[in-house]
Amino acid sequence: MPDIGRRAAQTLVILTVFAAVVVPAAAQSTALLDEDAGSTISATATVVGTAEGINFNETDTASAAVTGDMTLSLFPLDPPFDGVTLQAMNVSAANLNFEYCLAGFGSVCLAGADVVVTGLDITLLSPTSSDLSVAGDAEFQAAHLHITGTATVTGTGLVADLNETLPIDITTNATQSAVITTAGGVVTFTGLVFPEVSQVIPPEDLPSGVSALAIDLSVNAANVSFSGPHQPALLGDLDADADIDAADHAGFVECLAGPGAPIDIPCPLVDFDFDGDVDLMDYAAFVRAGD
Repeated sequence: MPDIGRRAAQTLVILTVFAAVVVPAAAQSTALLDEDAGSTISATATVVGTAEGINFNETDTASAAVTGDMTLSLFPLDPPFDGVTLQAMNVSAANLNFEYCLAGFGSVCLAGADVVVTGLDITLLSPTSSDLSVAGDAEFQAAHLHITGTATVTGTGLVADLNETLPIDITTNATQSAVITTAGGVVTFTGLVFPEVSQVIPPEDLPSGVSALAIDLSVNAANVSFSGPHQPALLGDLDADADIDAADHAGFVECLAGPGAPIDIPCPLVDFDFDGDVDLMDYAAFVRAGD
C-alpha cells in the first residue's frame, strides 16, 4: 500500500513538472496559397440525351481562367517535407461556353444548343492528408469535393425557343492528386487532377422538349498552379488556425492512442515530447499550451 502511494505521488510530480516545461514553438509549416497568374482550366463536357425525339451525343471543350486559394499543413517543420494535410481548398472558374449540334444535315447544324456554365466552384469539404514523395507527389484518398454551379442552356436553329437553367450540385469522394514543391520558402501546388463527374438531370429539371439528359464533365488543370509562403505553426494547433482551442482538443482526443502506439498526420503536432506517440504526458503539455 505505501508503495502505491509513493508511485502515485511520483506520477503527480512528473506530470506537474512536465506541464511547466516550455512548449516547443513549432512542428509544422502552414502554407497559405493563392492562384498564380495565368492559371486556366480546360473542361470537356459531353451531353447525352433525347430532344424532340432526336437522340444526341455531343462533346465540346471550353477554357476559363481560374481563381482560388488553399491551406496546407506540411510536416516536418522544414523541407524536405514528407507529409501534408490539405486543410481547405476552393477553386472557381470563370464562365465556360460550350456549343452542341443536336441534329444536322451534312455540315449544316439544324438544331443545336449553347451551354454556359457559371459559378463553377469546387470546394474541399473536410481536411485530407497524404504522404509526400521526394518529388512532392501527393495523393489524397477519398477527397470530399463539392462541385456547384449553374448551366444555362439556350437553343439554336429548330430549338431556338430553348432557354433553361440547370443546377449543378455534385459531391464526390474521388482520390485527388497533386505535386507539392518548395523552393526559397515558397510552396507550390501543381499537377492538380480533378475527378471526372457525371450528372443525370432529374426529370423535373429537364428543359422543355428534352426527355432525357446526362452531362459528363472532365477538367484538365495542367495549367493551374497555386503558391505562397510557408511559416511555422503552433505545436498543438491541429486545424492550423493559429490558436489552440476546443476544436484542437477534439483532434487531440482522436490522436490519443497511448504510449508506443504509432501515429499518423496530423498527430505529430500533439506529440509534445517528440517520442513518436501521443499519450497522457503529451496531454499535460497540450493543456499547458492551451492556457
